[in-house]
Amino acid sequence: MKGDVIPGHEDVVGSIDKQLAKVAFAEEKMATIRRHYGMN
Repeated sequence: MKGDVIPGHEDVVGSIDKQLAKVAFAEEKMATIRRHYGMN
């Protein structure tokens, strides 16, 4: 980890990316449900 400004920073960014991917997937599923069931 030589030269890292924040030790473990890469792991934090990876964790955030994983959470954002989960949110995006959930939003896609909700959009599909709304299309099929006409929910507002």
